[in-house]
Parts: sequence; C-alpha cells; structure tokens
Amino acid sequence: MKVLFLFSFIALTPLISKGQFEFKSDSSSISFLTDQLEGTELGLPNFDSIAFELRFWATGELGGFVQLTFSQDSTWNYRRGFLNDQFELNILELPSEPNITSVWERLVTNNVLELPNQNELIYTYHKDGRTIKLGPENEETERLIHSTLDASAYTVQLFTAGKFRTYYYYNPIALNEHFQNSEWESIETEMFANIVKTISDSFNMMEVYRTHMRDKMGKN
Repeated sequence: MKVLFLFSFIALTPLISKGQFEFKSDSSSISFLTDQLEGTELGLPNFDSIAFELRFWATGELGGFVQLTFSQDSTWNYRRGFLNDQFELNILELPSEPNITSVWERLVTNNVLELPNQNELIYTYHKDGRTIKLGPENEETERLIHSTLDASAYTVQLFTAGKFRTYYYYNPIALNEHFQNSEWESIETEMFANIVKTISDSFNMMEVYRTHMRDKMGKN
C-alpha cells in the first residue's frame, strides 16, 4: 500500500505543478516595457526552459522588480533589481535564499493569478445599515483612489506558453489602510496589498529602492 501510494504521488506531482499556474489570458498585448526590453535579459521568457514566470514591478522614480520563474524541471529561480534610466539591467543579490515555495503559497492565497485590474474593481461602502456598491470608473471611486496617495504603483505580469496577463494597482497599501479604518471595503485591494508586502518583505525591496536612488543621485 505504501509503495502504491508513493507511486501515485510521484505520478501526480507533474500534473499538480502544471495546474498551479493556470490563469486566464486576458491581455490583448504585452506592451508593458516590452519595446524597451526587447532583446535584453528581460525580453519575453524562453518557454523551452521555463513553465511559468511572474514579474513584479514597482514603478516610478525609484522602481524595482522581482522575477520568479518555475523551470521545466520543477525548480524555482528568482532575480531582483532595477532598470536605470537607459533601461540597463541591474541585478542585486540577496545574502540569503528566500523560501520561494512559501512565498508562492502566500501569493496564491491572495489570488495573484486571478485578481482583476484595478480599473475593473467594484468598491463596497457601508453606511447607515446599507451597503452601496460603486462600479469601475465611477467619479467617487476615482476621487477615492487618487486622494489617498503614497506615490506607489505596481504591475504584475504573468507568463506561460501561449498565455500572458498584466494588471496594475495604484496606491494599494495606502488605500487598504484607509479602507480598514473606514466604511469602504475592497477585498481585491487587500489581496494586492498583501502581494506587495509579501514580495517586498521576502526580497528586501527597500534595499533595491535605496540602491536605485543612489544610482540616480550618482549620475546627477
């Protein structure tokens, strides 16, 4: 019985590994940075060697990125760094290897493969015992998003063979903190804030941002 169980587990493992990266390809183009990065190490993934890739971009003046890849031989790899003003790649090593399997489990718990783009969200507002839902691109929700500023924006890119997704959130950390102390509610914003925190903490993105800032100041 034990031998049979072990054989069944080994036989199913590749299927489980492939299945965990299923997502709906809902992006009509892959234009985010692809023109600038074509022909570089951050061009389109090579699906001869990888089964899945996630790219996390903190955009803005002091942006950085994390690249997670799951190879065809079922191993995780990562890189972190930033692009300078000439779109040259700067890779920063981490002193200790993060537990990427644990990181991925936390990302999946927060629906990293399925979250909608921020401009598709429906926000919930509770007032006087009533629940009011405001849809995408409503003037009131637009004011809400842009009035709670922390000057942050984040993009997630997902790649598998023949599939691509990208989605973007503006001010997710500040918005989520505001929602937790008000009558507003957005589970998607909370999940995306958790994704940002998971990646930022696991890969010490503050070091990336500080190094990027020193790089910019050194060239001014």
